[in-house]
Amino acid sequence: MIVFRGLQGFLGGSMIPTVFTTAFFYFTGQQRVIAAAVIGTISSLAPTLGPTIGGWITDNYSWHWLFFINLIPGTFVAVVVPMLVRVDRPDLKLLRGADYLGMALMAIFLGCLEYTLEEGPRWDWFGDGTIRATAWSSRGSASSGSSSTLMRGGRRRCRTRSARGLRRCCLCSTDGRSPP
Repeated sequence: MIVFRGLQGFLGGSMIPTVFTTAFFYFTGQQRVIAAAVIGTISSLAPTLGPTIGGWITDNYSWHWLFFINLIPGTFVAVVVPMLVRVDRPDLKLLRGADYLGMALMAIFLGCLEYTLEEGPRWDWFGDGTIRATAWSSRGSASSGSSSTLMRGGRRRCRTRSARGLRRCCLCSTDGRSPP
């Protein structure tokens, strides 16, 4: 159960950026502003109301109901989405251009920062060697990661393509060329 909860958090982390990207692709002009506001509101309310409602369900019923309550909507989504959503075939060549070093350094930065901030008060902040080490690791990976990403991502061509041709992305012009 712990492994699946970890997977849920890992996969759920990509959901919000994907939803915003999809909204900006399908909506134009003033509709983009409205879509961003609605998505932002929903994504802010969910982590706020979720634990509150989950606590109420646990107190009044049982923690088992936190799983049972998701069976009907989960089954509905699992059946309906493949029928209604047309998914393009993935372009696996795009994986070659990913900034894996930047992603690894960002994970180290966030992990060390979280550990430092969470365990620091308990272990006398910088009086503890482990806290000092994670703080310096966090700082080092943040500066190395930002340098790596800026150096790698400099003037690459946009590789965002779809069945309709080139898409507009925030860093490129409509024809896929790098900005001046």
